[in-house]
Amino acid sequence: MQLVAIAETLNEAEGQLARANYKLSVLYGEKGMEQESQSFKALAVSLKDKLRPEDKGKRVEESDFTELCR
Repeated sequence: MQLVAIAETLNEAEGQLARANYKLSVLYGEKGMEQESQSFKALAVSLKDKLRPEDKGKRVEESDFTELCR
């Protein structure tokens, strides 16, 4: 039972990390720093795809990352 609780915590942490990276990609994009923006977005999408493989290849929106934190 303890292992399940730990695993759920790790998934939540990865969801938060994915969301943070997506937010950074947006901020860098707004500053015109496209290379950095794309790097953070790629990392965010990679984490999202790991956590939700059924959504892989779908259009990426901010709400997708918010849902990972729940």
